[in-house]
Amino acid sequence: MKKLLAKVNTKKAVSYLAIVLVLAMGGFLLHNTGSWAAMQNNPQVTSDSKVSVEVRKAETMTIRPFMSYDATLLSGEEGVVGADVPGKVVQILFSEGDIVKKGTSLIVLDSQDMNDQLKGAQAQLAAVQATLPKAEANVQISQRNFNNAKALYEAGAVSANDLSDAETGLKVAQADLAALQANISAAQSGIDRLEHNMANLVIKAPMDGVVEDKNVAIGQYAGPGAPLAMIKDTSTIQAVIKIAQEDAVKIQAGQKAQVRVSGDTQVYEGTVSYVSTTASMASRTFTAKVEVPNPGKRLKPGSYANVNLVSGTEVSALTIPLRSVAGSKGSYYVFTAENGVARRTAVTLGATYNDRIEVQSGLTDGADVICTNINSLQDGDQISIAEPLTEQTSEAAAEQGE
Repeated sequence: MKKLLAKVNTKKAVSYLAIVLVLAMGGFLLHNTGSWAAMQNNPQVTSDSKVSVEVRKAETMTIRPFMSYDATLLSGEEGVVGADVPGKVVQILFSEGDIVKKGTSLIVLDSQDMNDQLKGAQAQLAAVQATLPKAEANVQISQRNFNNAKALYEAGAVSANDLSDAETGLKVAQADLAALQANISAAQSGIDRLEHNMANLVIKAPMDGVVEDKNVAIGQYAGPGAPLAMIKDTSTIQAVIKIAQEDAVKIQAGQKAQVRVSGDTQVYEGTVSYVSTTASMASRTFTAKVEVPNPGKRLKPGSYANVNLVSGTEVSALTIPLRSVAGSKGSYYVFTAENGVARRTAVTLGATYNDRIEVQSGLTDGADVICTNINSLQDGDQISIAEPLTEQTSEAAAEQGE
């Protein structure tokens, strides 16, 4: 009986083991089937994936060399609005941003004190002038007395002392008249000066332009020389650049220039108006100014700009897009597309021409140069060449994005 039970238990154990194995195998297959399906629905990047890039040709072009500089834009001309005479501000006749003409009244200073001074000076002048007829009469009388004494002396009728006394009287009368006339002249000069200062109590625009940098308030004391505002003429703009020592000999007044400002697609034509003859001791650079007509007032003083100075005649040069270049000075490189593979190529670069740059060595005319994803590419990467977006496809993409 025990043997029979043992056999039965053994058979049950084998059956249970078989069931467990079947279930385990089913789970394994189910798991792997699900994983395979997931891989089919969600493919991952594999080692043989390709990088999508845009390609442009290296082209030999006829170009005109130029030198490029960063610049700061300044007003073509600036004038300081300031007081010539001290006084308290009682009126402000402008707002910042006003366009004014030369001679426009801008600020009025208190005139009370100067009015009082002027009245006092005029009264003093009148008092001095009142004594003038008497002094002139004294000179005439003294002159007659001297003439008579001289005639009598020559006739032997009076002594030499009498003649000397008459002469002294004449000189005293003449000196008194001269002193009086000097006092009158001084008093008149004082009045003229006060009247001139009175006129300067109204501060006027020194030039045509726009009023900026307002620095004045009612009740403020304005001292001579203190800037109360600025007048800026922006009909012409000056682009100020710093020139390296080795380039200074290449730039001269009258040279043509092109000026560009960030955010503005317009190219502004200008002319070099000034080149310093002495280098800065601190930076060892020379200063040059480019005069740029600004009729539309689109160029703003204080802005940064880029100035290209045309230098030399037209030349033929191999060029590539500027955006295709990677690396740093002395170790520039590009990637070329060769049979579906990116190849890193060292290049020697020359001058920049707008959005292209000269290649002096490393490439040949017609080479396919990669212009996108260059910072993530490695030599030997598999690539696929994407067609560049045309204007039409760009607009379509923009509409889809909206």
